[in-house]
Amino acid sequence: MTISPPLRDLGTTRRVTLAGDLSSTTAEAARAALHAAVEADGGAGGARALRIELPTARLIDSVGLNVLVGIIKRVRATGGEVTIAVAHPSVERILTFTRLTTLIRLERLP
Repeated sequence: MTISPPLRDLGTTRRVTLAGDLSSTTAEAARAALHAAVEADGGAGGARALRIELPTARLIDSVGLNVLVGIIKRVRATGGEVTIAVAHPSVERILTFTRLTTLIRLERLP
């Protein structure tokens, strides 16, 4: 998995791109990157919105879902929102089937 550094979009929105599958072998690196992005404002409440881009992911296993649920809870606890942008239909199906789409905004990447 390749992880881009967090980028500031507009205001306090952070964007993190995770290239590759989100699975048990990549979960810790993904968790660290996502938490770093949320905390990037130096403890001033963290990011109010987080955009997670998964341009090449074809699989998210249960450990990967746990990472996403944890960061979604953390951002929502401070009144923020999470957008997950995916390119592959299988990842979109996983997020829909697990009902994570009730907690996030789901977008399609080209």
